[in-house]
Amino acid sequence: MRFFPTLILMVILMSGCGAAANKYKEDLNTTFDNIEDLAIESETIVKSYIDKWYNTLNDPFMNQYGSLIVGSVVRSTISTLKRGNLKN
Repeated sequence: MRFFPTLILMVILMSGCGAAANKYKEDLNTTFDNIEDLAIESETIVKSYIDKWYNTLNDPFMNQYGSLIVGSVVRSTISTLKRGNLKN
């Protein structure tokens, strides 16, 4: 039964990175020239989602692996942006 909360978490993480990317693009009207700012914004949004959702569950799995999952999703977003797949 542990798979379902983890699946929901992955959806939250990906939507957080997407929300950060859209916010960054709208605010600065840019094509992601500054990757580091986007990474910081993504990490902040994703961590706030985790704090709101998983702290209520008090899940020991997330206490141990939550930051690792956040880091891997943010790194994946950065590598995608560096390849230019999300540019106009």
